[in-house]
Amino acid sequence: MEEITPIPNVDKYVKGVINLRGKVIPIINLCEKLNIDSRGLSVLLYI
Repeated sequence: MEEITPIPNVDKYVKGVINLRGKVIPIINLCEKLNIDSRGLSVLLYI
């Protein structure tokens, strides 16, 4: 799994960006964005 590069001064649900095959892909946590309980969910659900 790629390392997530944090971005300063963004909303709490934006975790950062990764480089995927030469493209910059934002990583967001939809549970935080949509106010869904995330207990028991895997970190792999971020993308």
